[in-house]
Amino acid sequence: MSEYVGEDTAQVSSETALAREFIASRLPANGLNISPYDAVVALRDDHLVRDGEHSDQKGRAETALAFGFGAEWEHESIPESNGNGNQRSCILGEFVSYSPNDTEGDIEVVEAVLDEASQARVAVNGAAMMVGRGLVEELSDLLEPSELGADIYNPYKPSTVMRLVQGLHRDPNPAPDDLVYKLYPMGHGPLIVTPDPERIVTIAERTAKKAKVIGRITADRIIRVKSFGINQPGETLTYEL
Repeated sequence: MSEYVGEDTAQVSSETALAREFIASRLPANGLNISPYDAVVALRDDHLVRDGEHSDQKGRAETALAFGFGAEWEHESIPESNGNGNQRSCILGEFVSYSPNDTEGDIEVVEAVLDEASQARVAVNGAAMMVGRGLVEELSDLLEPSELGADIYNPYKPSTVMRLVQGLHRDPNPAPDDLVYKLYPMGHGPLIVTPDPERIVTIAERTAKKAKVIGRITADRIIRVKSFGINQPGETLTYEL
């Protein structure tokens, strides 16, 4: 679990709890029936794909600044970026106010996908909401009951803002790719593990969400992620579980 610091910690925790409660209520055996070669489908994280048009990312941006510069980040002198002004202002300028309604909106979308999948008898063996946590963290928890791994060979690319956030980390600077994939969604929204990915993608896209297969479940206890971070683009990051 990430050690988030900053004023939004309580908000992130409450949103994470809300998301977990929803998944537990809809999928009581979440993760238990995941099998090797199941597909991992991800909805696109619209909160960052448009670099800030969605509101709940102000909290995430403030969290990133606090993580990179310490709890007193508001008082830090952050270098200017290419003559375009203070980097802190640049990041926060991409966001509006934090709102829990966006998490509730994501829950509504996933609920609609799960409802339609159930009616169509499409198997869903696991799901994760990706609220306040990173891609690798969520996958690790989701895979724990099955004691399996995952190969994320086709991930979404993180937004320009997320790449800027990675470069702002203070210790180390910039943050290693393997760290940011643990801490942040890196462009990924809710995850759904299924043996029938084509139908899940079709159902998800009917909810006006972009979705695609980002990887497969593997028999070994390793998560592999193709990186689109600023340090190792195109390389495979490895996390032993």
